[in-house]
Amino acid sequence: MSDTQAPLRTSLLLTGSLIVALSQWILQSLPLDQRSKVIWLSAFGILLFLMPLIEIIRNNENAARLETVIRRIAAWLRLADWQVAVLFASPFLSYMAFVAAGDGSLMRNPAAAILAWILAIGAAILGSLSWPIQISGWRGRAIYLPLALTVAAFFVRAFASDRIPIILTGDEGSSGLAALGFIHGGINNPFITSGFSFPALYYFIESLSIRLFGETTQALRLPSALAGALTVTATYVAGRILFNRRSALIAAIFLAAYSYHINFSRIGLNNIWDGLWYTVVIGALWYGWEQEAPRAFTIAGLCLGIAQYFYPSGRILIVPIVLWFLLMAWVNRERFKRILPYLALMFLVAVVVVLPLGIFYILHPNEFFAPFNRVTLFGPILNSMIKSSDQPVWFILLLQVVKGLGAFTYIPLNAWYLPGTPLLLPLPASLFLLGLVILLIRNSKERFPLLALWIMTFGLIGGLSESTPAAQRYLAAAPVCALLVGYGLDETTGLLERLWPNLKRPLNAIAIAIVIWMTVYELYFYFLVYTPKTVMDWSHTPGVIAQRLADDLIGKPSDLEVVFFGQPLMGYDSIPSIQYLAPDIQGIDATMPWVPQSLPALQARDRLLFVFLPGNESAIGPVQASYPGGQLDQRAASDGTPLYWYYEYRAP
Repeated sequence: MSDTQAPLRTSLLLTGSLIVALSQWILQSLPLDQRSKVIWLSAFGILLFLMPLIEIIRNNENAARLETVIRRIAAWLRLADWQVAVLFASPFLSYMAFVAAGDGSLMRNPAAAILAWILAIGAAILGSLSWPIQISGWRGRAIYLPLALTVAAFFVRAFASDRIPIILTGDEGSSGLAALGFIHGGINNPFITSGFSFPALYYFIESLSIRLFGETTQALRLPSALAGALTVTATYVAGRILFNRRSALIAAIFLAAYSYHINFSRIGLNNIWDGLWYTVVIGALWYGWEQEAPRAFTIAGLCLGIAQYFYPSGRILIVPIVLWFLLMAWVNRERFKRILPYLALMFLVAVVVVLPLGIFYILHPNEFFAPFNRVTLFGPILNSMIKSSDQPVWFILLLQVVKGLGAFTYIPLNAWYLPGTPLLLPLPASLFLLGLVILLIRNSKERFPLLALWIMTFGLIGGLSESTPAAQRYLAAAPVCALLVGYGLDETTGLLERLWPNLKRPLNAIAIAIVIWMTVYELYFYFLVYTPKTVMDWSHTPGVIAQRLADDLIGKPSDLEVVFFGQPLMGYDSIPSIQYLAPDIQGIDATMPWVPQSLPALQARDRLLFVFLPGNESAIGPVQASYPGGQLDQRAASDGTPLYWYYEYRAP
């Protein structure tokens, strides 16, 4: 056996034996009637193992042919032949992760499932990277600035996260309850969906934070703060790749202080993560395209796959990627042909990462479509718009897309964030538009379409869903806003410097002043304008009532039971933040008019807390008469009026 044959045959022997060992481990943990799913994997592993063995022992011609095919594939992919064998094994390892996990809440063989998934991803990365890996341009002092930006951005997002935003929303509470399922043993499978039909991996991440910091608001929100801070760093790196260092720095500083991005980085939901994946994938794709660097496509594929485990806008990421590469196949056909093998590797890596969840979606298609069906414009909403406007469907949809795009600089945001402004305040909106125009003029064929498709994607997402433009659906567009703000200021400054070379220093000083002004004003707007506004705007909302009641219940003994007079506004269980923050306290809803006999189970309870919302205060007297000797008090809303009354009773 020659030295050139040894690496390939070794990889076939190792991958084959690994697949056999894992499949046998998984097989014996399955019920007898389900073991046929794994037997063929054992046979496949044995076949891989035998190929080089037969060649070594008998100089078999079929084995030699297989090696020839592998070498041809390796030559096309520009990889070593042993890497092709490793790549070939990776999707099978990923499939084994699904088999070991199953499609239920509890994995059939948790250790084997997680190990198989990690090995699959590791095999995909090992097989797709060019060796040895060379890292240049990011050594020594070059990493200090991104690190400092990350720390600063995290501090801005994590500081006082228990109080800002002012309430733990019901959706956050539901997210926390889903995360608690991983802690209490109700679920341990990250390859299925959980709360709101979102992938369960996010709730597992939140469960780690809760384990570290307790069942608190901060614990639920810290992963979002981390994701937001990492997005700032990714934006800086992407800015350097797409533009230059000054544009990147302006973009990262702006995003670190960007009021819209800060708000969702302080909410315990999965929306904020998609901005990180979009930024890394698109930045890596541009680097891979421009430098023809295979490792960039591996990174893009890895993050494209991981994006499928978070907010549904991550599933749409494939659309601008495919459209851009189709355009590049026409614009620069020669380069496209050269990077085509790297594209194949990118999609293979993405498939390996997402395969366990993808198989779950194939078996349960309703879970895949549920997040879209909840918010889609198509259906009753569109039918209602057609009837009320008497316009053709195409015209209504076109207006909706225009409205979705208007969210960037023109139309105030809706739903989860109501600042009364579009995504961008006036000064950054101006720089954003200038950056877009300059990019169109300077790089209309390659770089401009990539960023324009990124923007258009969210115009479509926002326009073709309800509550247009719903703020929570634009999170992955925040980095491209920051990139164009940075590019717009940098290029405008550069143009003026060329026109007035003697004024270079004053112009730089003005640019720095603009960055400082945007940073300070964005922070001022979020913490000192928007947040106080929410205190007044939300003063009597169910969310504020639930938050104040949860604060009152934290620390109360578990034998206390709440009797909640909240109808018709809300019920005790209607805002899950109460169940998350005060899990040991049980509550029941009372109806009006109230008589003691309506809830006979209360007679056996020694500690009761009666809560009366405005409109139900007439029940206070009858309750006091039935349970004398308690203490009546009230909680005031931000405007000074009663938020609710509560009567705490303890049996003698």
